[in-house]
Amino acid sequence: MAAAAALGLGGVTATPVTAAPAAYTVSVGSPVPVPYPTDTPASPFLDRDGIFHHQQSAALYGAGDPRSRDFCTGADFDTAGFDGAPSTAVNPADPDDRTTARCTAPPPSRRSP
Repeated sequence: MAAAAALGLGGVTATPVTAAPAAYTVSVGSPVPVPYPTDTPASPFLDRDGIFHHQQSAALYGAGDPRSRDFCTGADFDTAGFDGAPSTAVNPADPDDRTTARCTAPPPSRRSP
């Protein structure tokens, strides 16, 4: 009570605030099969032209095991299809190891942890 008096609140009580109703709704449709599944979650992004893409990678653990980084594009996850140009791009200095090279020298030129 002393704290309330010090703040000048006296016997005033707080009035609850009611939130306005949401101006949006969220809905879902039927499940759609994913045509390009991998062992990592797909990371979505929009390019500089506003086009939707997602990228995902897959790699086994052995030094000689296959690795891939795949890019897909479309209107959204449900309609995105394989995008060959970035998916098959290689480093001319190391054309057989594109995923490892991209992981150890990502675009910002920082080494992955």
